[in-house]
Amino acid sequence: MGRQHIKNDILSIRQQKTGTAVSIPLHPYLKGTLDVLPQNNLTYLLTQYEKPFQPESFTNWFRVCVREAGLREDLASGDVGLSPHGLRKACSRRLAQAGCTPHQIKAITGHKKLDEIVRYTEAVDQMRLAHEAMNAIAKHGAGTKTVKPNSLV
Repeated sequence: MGRQHIKNDILSIRQQKTGTAVSIPLHPYLKGTLDVLPQNNLTYLLTQYEKPFQPESFTNWFRVCVREAGLREDLASGDVGLSPHGLRKACSRRLAQAGCTPHQIKAITGHKKLDEIVRYTEAVDQMRLAHEAMNAIAKHGAGTKTVKPNSLV
């Protein structure tokens, strides 16, 4: 992935795993980082030999980076993991936490089926929905009379 995949601050790629084409607006932080990178390569990340990564070598390099950073495979309920796929899962979770719909998340991650998004974001949705439900019942039940339980005999 490199500068040739970005036009008008939109990253457009075809995912290798699914073949899905995605176009994603650059997050301002990512744009700022990419703007200061050297512009003499078509690929953003290079090996120690200044060559583009092959998929297997990138995964191996990523695993080494995770270990060197002191992250555990089970960190954050398995979201980090020791593979780049953990980033896709973590992105799905963060988008769900931000209130994005499964279709919005799918547009970013490039998943073909919504069931994967649902699986990744289930815990986030459960917590958010539980909060919304309790807030709703608190508002609705504001006029309900409270009764103290009888003392135990």
